[in-house]
Amino acid sequence: MNSRLFVAVIVSTVTLTFNALRMNQVQWALHQFLQSLGIKVPYSVVRKLLDTPVGTTLRGISDSLDSLHIDNSVYQLPKEYLKELDYPYLMVLSNSKEGFAIITNDNEKEKALPKWDGVVLAAKKTNATPIYNYVWLRDAIDNICNSHLELIFSAIVVAFAMLLQPNLFTMSHVFLSLIGIWVSISLLRKDYSESNSTGRYCKIGRFIDCQSVLDSKGSRFWRFLRLSDLGFFFFSTQLFLVLISNNGWQTFSLILLIIGCCFTVYSVVYQITVIHKVCLYCMSVNLITWLDTILITTNAPLPKVGTPYIFIFSVLISYLIWSFTVRNVSLSRQTYSLRNRLSVLYRRGLFEWLLSQERELEEISDNYAECSGINGTDTITVFVHPQCKKCKTVEAAISQLSQIARVKIVSLAAKAPEVRLYCERNQIVRTPTIVVDGHELPEVYDIGDLKYILKS
Repeated sequence: MNSRLFVAVIVSTVTLTFNALRMNQVQWALHQFLQSLGIKVPYSVVRKLLDTPVGTTLRGISDSLDSLHIDNSVYQLPKEYLKELDYPYLMVLSNSKEGFAIITNDNEKEKALPKWDGVVLAAKKTNATPIYNYVWLRDAIDNICNSHLELIFSAIVVAFAMLLQPNLFTMSHVFLSLIGIWVSISLLRKDYSESNSTGRYCKIGRFIDCQSVLDSKGSRFWRFLRLSDLGFFFFSTQLFLVLISNNGWQTFSLILLIIGCCFTVYSVVYQITVIHKVCLYCMSVNLITWLDTILITTNAPLPKVGTPYIFIFSVLISYLIWSFTVRNVSLSRQTYSLRNRLSVLYRRGLFEWLLSQERELEEISDNYAECSGINGTDTITVFVHPQCKKCKTVEAAISQLSQIARVKIVSLAAKAPEVRLYCERNQIVRTPTIVVDGHELPEVYDIGDLKYILKS
């Protein structure tokens, strides 16, 4: 019994980290938009391009297209002018979970217009746009690498089940339970996070629409339980019954399956006759339940009912795993939301207002500074000292800033008395001190943020 509990704990821990790497709304929108432009880019490249402070915004998408040498422009215009734009283009949606809509034809445009906020992004690939070979292979390898915990989980479960009951019937039941858990986790991510990892299968034509099913009233039970919650409870309990008990699990499993079949009948009838929409993932759960029911009723010898503590313990473990899984999925949603809110700080207008509230400093003469960069509207002055450790981290950002602004580096180790007098007058007492256009950089920013702000 102790060894089984030990494996159960391992299984619980691994389950919490299922699908750790996912694509959020903006990553999915960029990937699909690139495909509509006829450009195939691996998922890993998309994630890397949007891994910036502005990666959750339209600005992040535009910067990513620039990195891929794709000509793009953002317009704010009335809907009458949309007919002048060539397909495809990207619409920015207001008050919508999707955030963006990829428009490739008139039907998609008419559907997105009620949620459109007036901003579009048009793009066109160029001769300099990189071509990625074997994208499908790179995506497959990326998925395998990111799913290594899932593979470990499956291997542990299958190996332990074979040790307990090495027969085809038990292994088939375990296999169906594993598939059911994975499908349920995908639905949990749709319900509790901003994930779009299932988007390619969730909207096909007018009849197949997972989001409409998951958002409907019939997908909730007793106001707090969703179809995804019940599916996760159901399949994880089925799995732990096998792992924890040698005998007697078949009867408990059959009772659960009979109850599950009642829910599947309700699910099918509700989707087809009430909302006239179908969720492929929900239908997959129904199919797995029916297959497992057929498997149990036709192959399992039904012994006397085992101790109810086995069943209760399995339900308890399933509840704990569900609780931690939902908490982690919800945390990823909160992280995405926080990044989206913090991206407001990178708007040029807000930055300039915050900058104007900081103390103003005199401009130091170029004779006492090491100057680089371009002569533009922005000037960045950085006061450093050779013995300052933090100053070394600033140097890495200066080379990038010199491409978009004029940069002046002033060393406080200089022997010129004018530098010392300047620091006394302007109360420069620490390094690095960063000055942008005559004002000290607000504490909410660091020098690395300027490349996202001054570029706009």
